[in-house]
Amino acid sequence: MTDQKTHENHYVPIWYQKRFLPAPGAQLFYLDLSPKIHRSGPGKSVSKRVPRSSFKTTDLYTTWPGGQPNDEIERLLFGEIDNSGAVAIRQLASGRPEEVHDAFTPFFEYLGAQKLRTPKGLDWINAHYSHLDQFGLMREMQHLLTLNLTIWSEGVREIVSAKESDIKFMITDNPVTLYNSACPPDAPACRYPSEPSVQWNGTQTIFPLDSEHCLVLSHLDYANQADGLDLLAERQNARHVGKSLVRTDAWIRSRSLSREQVLAINYLLKSRACKHVAAPVEDWLYPERGYDGDWSKIGEVLRPPVDELWHFGGEMYVGYEDGSTHYQDAYGRTSGSHEYLKKSPPSDVIEDDAKCGCGSGYSFSACCKDIPEAHRPTWSVASIRERNLIFICNVKKILGLDNGKSWNDARAELNDEHVTQIYRCIQALWPSDTNFRELWPRPDPRIFRAAYMGFIDPRTVAMSVLAWTSYFDEVVLLNPFINPTFLRPEFSPVENPAQHRAQTLKNIFLLLELEPFIQAGIVHLLPDPGELEFAFGKAIRDMQMSRLGETGDVYDDTGMYKRLARDDTERMLARLPLKSISNIIRESSPDLDAADVDKMAREIIESRADDPLALLQPVKPGKENSQLLSIPCAPLELSLFMAQVTGAAVFTDFPFFWRQLNAATQAQSTATHWLPFTQLTDQLSFQLADGLFEIHRLRTSKNLSDFRIVFRKVSSLLIAPRGDIAGQIEQLAIDTEIASLTARGCWEKDCPAVFTRRLRIAIPEDGFAYAAVQRHVLTYGHDRALKAVPLALFIDTP
Repeated sequence: MTDQKTHENHYVPIWYQKRFLPAPGAQLFYLDLSPKIHRSGPGKSVSKRVPRSSFKTTDLYTTWPGGQPNDEIERLLFGEIDNSGAVAIRQLASGRPEEVHDAFTPFFEYLGAQKLRTPKGLDWINAHYSHLDQFGLMREMQHLLTLNLTIWSEGVREIVSAKESDIKFMITDNPVTLYNSACPPDAPACRYPSEPSVQWNGTQTIFPLDSEHCLVLSHLDYANQADGLDLLAERQNARHVGKSLVRTDAWIRSRSLSREQVLAINYLLKSRACKHVAAPVEDWLYPERGYDGDWSKIGEVLRPPVDELWHFGGEMYVGYEDGSTHYQDAYGRTSGSHEYLKKSPPSDVIEDDAKCGCGSGYSFSACCKDIPEAHRPTWSVASIRERNLIFICNVKKILGLDNGKSWNDARAELNDEHVTQIYRCIQALWPSDTNFRELWPRPDPRIFRAAYMGFIDPRTVAMSVLAWTSYFDEVVLLNPFINPTFLRPEFSPVENPAQHRAQTLKNIFLLLELEPFIQAGIVHLLPDPGELEFAFGKAIRDMQMSRLGETGDVYDDTGMYKRLARDDTERMLARLPLKSISNIIRESSPDLDAADVDKMAREIIESRADDPLALLQPVKPGKENSQLLSIPCAPLELSLFMAQVTGAAVFTDFPFFWRQLNAATQAQSTATHWLPFTQLTDQLSFQLADGLFEIHRLRTSKNLSDFRIVFRKVSSLLIAPRGDIAGQIEQLAIDTEIASLTARGCWEKDCPAVFTRRLRIAIPEDGFAYAAVQRHVLTYGHDRALKAVPLALFIDTP
């Protein structure tokens, strides 16, 4: 006997539909907004149905592992969510305080599920991914069910009543509806399956609880009618996920709506529906007959009463039995960093050649001028670049490098207090409540960015990364400094700084190498958000382990990792006392005589003086003085995430990373129309310098700017394509040949090449798409992030 499988999936639950019926056994009038067209004419648009036959479709949630149907999502996932959600909605509608508290969490969990489980919600997910099959769609839906819970719970919560109206609230196939008075139904942001972003100041969430109660969620600043509020800009500390404390007893229930006001809400609900709406009275299906259709007036109906807002906002202080405390402001911020990192935006009138308010280092005309204000990175707090410059300034001050001391002085004098101060500075600049979403550089078709996937080390960064700034506009690089906020004390550079001296010195040297490039806005040194958001970091690690398994492709063909690790080991040995070094040499080479051993030991010690990465300090005995060394590297998943949120390509000079990229994304070969460009670049030799001074000088060379223009055009065609793409690519190939000839002449006359590399460029039709990474982009990125990495570059030796 086989188990009976559920194939009919109700995306609006039967129990929810029954809450809109006047009596048990009553039927709904069911309106099809786009009835099928038959030869004899359009099909019937209105029918009478019971809830069991309404708002359903076949196999909406069914997966087919091994070719057999599986209905566990319908039975187990939504079965449990619906059971708790039904109770929670009933409790909320009742308004009894003790029940409302118990209903808080299960209700918002149901709200998140109801938003995504509909055909429109699933289409929205599909629109943000590349080629999800049914199993992948169901997997991503489950991961995204909690997407808006934090920002919803922090909002102003009002339940309005229709008891005094003869018309009641209707049901639609998109029950959780978003409204923004500045975003009418024909606005691009509302093009199916999209709706106004829940993060925007003016966006409200509307959800009828039953025929007589409707929930309206509003952002605090909008509810307070803040002056000059941009309704299409993100609210303060907008984020999809994160911990927050809210009052579960704060609900506004004082308003009973008039007939006209109920019609306005029904008009909104119907305008956001996908295909079906329903009501127990047929006339209620046509709110447009009684409502004049003024979109902005709906906002007046939905705005909560100002005199009831005292329940919401303000600061919160919590004390615990162990003496610890917790602070949070009205927007979920816990550190106050938005105050001490606050900056004053430029005046309303900003000159084109003035520094842009986003902190990029570029002029306003070259940066944010042509970007709508709501789509820019924040202008109100220090940017990533500005924080990096603050950090560099503080590091120099801590080590005395800004006051006449040399690098050798820093190598000799670096102590535990220095290390502690440096990492406390990191904690201050990147506190636990950092909202990276508002800080990430946005994708820009006018700029070619490339995110580096490889080792981030002062010994390799010049050749692997900085040399390519002659050809790329900007480079995205993972910050090698760890953030100690959530590290265990025994591993923390704040609590146990002695063991971090050697690694800190290496990182500082790298930072100083990068300084002029950071200052110029060429290098984006991005912190790892996983060090501050546990769920993010764990998910990245889990993705990596799942992908690699026990026999993953991690073999470094180049041998670079071994060489760097061996170099670190030898550097540590060089800090040992002469006698200890002699003993090590004697044990490894017993045939050497004593004089040769002592000579070699002295040469090893003397080599420290010429090594900028070596501490000029002897090794102290004790476990507490052992050194924690690392070779930082952005894994594939984090590299793809950084590339998508910043609109960058991915580039690497490690074959195993290149293989991992193609295997994980299952990327297809380069799109046919791009072959004239990629086949040409495959044949070119790119000459590069390795000295920092020379690299920086070449960056300003006009003779190499032609190549940056070429890659800029590539970025524009991939991020914001317009017109005849094939024709533009053919012209691009011609431009590339000209740029190559100009660059060759530059290298021959002005700057002889130190080394030569080739570029293998891959541009698949749908980019490099990795569903698990895209989930992170949706959750932790911003609305302008790319849904796939458009191209990747492999740097190869000739």
